[in-house]
Amino acid sequence: MQETLVKEITARSPVDLLIKVYETGKNSALKILLKSGVFIEGFIIHLSEKDGIYQDVCFLLEDKTIGFFNLSEISLVCVKQPKLLAVELSDGAISRPLNEGERCTSLQLKRWLLKQESKYDNRLKLMVPDNLSDENQRLNIKDAIGALTEAINRICKDDLGKSAWTEITTVQIIYSDEKIFLKKYDGRITVHINYKKALPSQLAEILEEKLLNTL
Repeated sequence: MQETLVKEITARSPVDLLIKVYETGKNSALKILLKSGVFIEGFIIHLSEKDGIYQDVCFLLEDKTIGFFNLSEISLVCVKQPKLLAVELSDGAISRPLNEGERCTSLQLKRWLLKQESKYDNRLKLMVPDNLSDENQRLNIKDAIGALTEAINRICKDDLGKSAWTEITTVQIIYSDEKIFLKKYDGRITVHINYKKALPSQLAEILEEKLLNTL
């Protein structure tokens, strides 16, 4: 297991972990110890709910049989593919599964930013923090800019949106450990975002809404 993941893992109860794995929808193999002393290995199929609270588990075992048990019966949960669940195990401190293999050096990020600027005929300057030594942060910056350009393109679909955007010449990404917020002044928009942790899955929609309220 990569040292990065080991340093970022946070403790939680076995039941909370199992629920987290289920809610992510990731097909991650688990090894579960029941209070009866029985070990089972396999994948979560479904968790039943009653009054908004998870109760029972439907589990696909390695021998392809189906097992059923109550969450209260769980004593231990072991994650057999921790790299796949790096985001969940680290509470977002790691922003993507460690086995995805995507790379982004400082030079690759600079080249990618220039390519994005060219899509706006180089009339828009994209600024990101200097000296991003952590590759995970560079990938997050790339994802944030990608979501931002998607939001810009949606806004500029009509003449009114294009007119509002023409006065913007610079977009700058700034670190913030608070909720995402935007500021506008002198043709510049600053996007304050925590790029050191996993980004929201609906980031483009969030940025679009905030841009509409800012322009």
